[in-house]
Amino acid sequence: MSGARLRLALYSLEAPEFPCARLRVLDPVRANAGSVTLRAGVELAAGKLKVDLSLLEWCDVVLLQRAFPGRQAHEAGIIDRMVRAGKPIVYETDDDFASIPDWHSKEHHRENAQWIRRLLPHVSLVTVSTEALRDRLAQHHPRVMVLPNCVNEALWPVHDRVATGFREPHIVYAGSRGHWRDLESVERPLTELLQRHHDLRLTIMGVDRTALASCQRVSMVPFNGNYGLYPGRLAALGASLAVVPLVEHPFNETISPIKFLEFAAVGIPGVFQDMAPYATVRHRVDGLKADADAEAWADAIDTLVADDVLRQSLAE
Repeated sequence: MSGARLRLALYSLEAPEFPCARLRVLDPVRANAGSVTLRAGVELAAGKLKVDLSLLEWCDVVLLQRAFPGRQAHEAGIIDRMVRAGKPIVYETDDDFASIPDWHSKEHHRENAQWIRRLLPHVSLVTVSTEALRDRLAQHHPRVMVLPNCVNEALWPVHDRVATGFREPHIVYAGSRGHWRDLESVERPLTELLQRHHDLRLTIMGVDRTALASCQRVSMVPFNGNYGLYPGRLAALGASLAVVPLVEHPFNETISPIKFLEFAAVGIPGVFQDMAPYATVRHRVDGLKADADAEAWADAIDTLVADDVLRQSLAE
């Protein structure tokens, strides 16, 4: 392969505009366009998935992402064809499907986890987003590499001057629909703070299942999976602080600190759950941390709401 472009065949069920596709595969490939040629082997046409196995002859490496090597791919003989092609196979994931909770709306992935484990003995490499996820999958494969999630500076305004700390207190929570339980864990302190601070506003992006929707000065922004639009939509809110709670659950222990990176990229300081995914956050340096206690969350949020100098310092 010396001096040649790596030919990569991608088999993924992730929509190309969605975060998992962009963060983990498409944006890194675009950043290395001079050395990698990628072709997608999965197409959604007329409501049906079309899998192009002719790429197995063309490619140097087969990349299988997240849920693709689930039950259907095995039962259709697709995985067997890929293994028999004799090309190196890489399995890429940023979630531990085996521990996905019932309330996440994707509990069917637990079944996929069993089929993915059947694949793992046949792959050359597994790539994951966190060390915790590496430790989980290292039980099933001897070669698991951590490729951390990063923000793409072509999308995020990481070089802009930061002045968000001196805005009026405006909290943002951002997450996909399946994270409603995470938001639920801080509903009570947020409700009380809205009642206490009459100039405080709250915007909830993505989650539509919350008791906070009926509170005054709460705005609901519908879920939009187009990651290319997300930085602009987030920055346009004019938020001055963020909340990033996580329910204590094995699934959440393996997620990446991508929300910290994204909020930092638009200069929004936040309160983060004091769990392993946010170990990178330095308390009172570039964010605040709160444990699972509701009072701890109320105190931390109240501190940021009341202290605009601290907000600005954390944002910078």
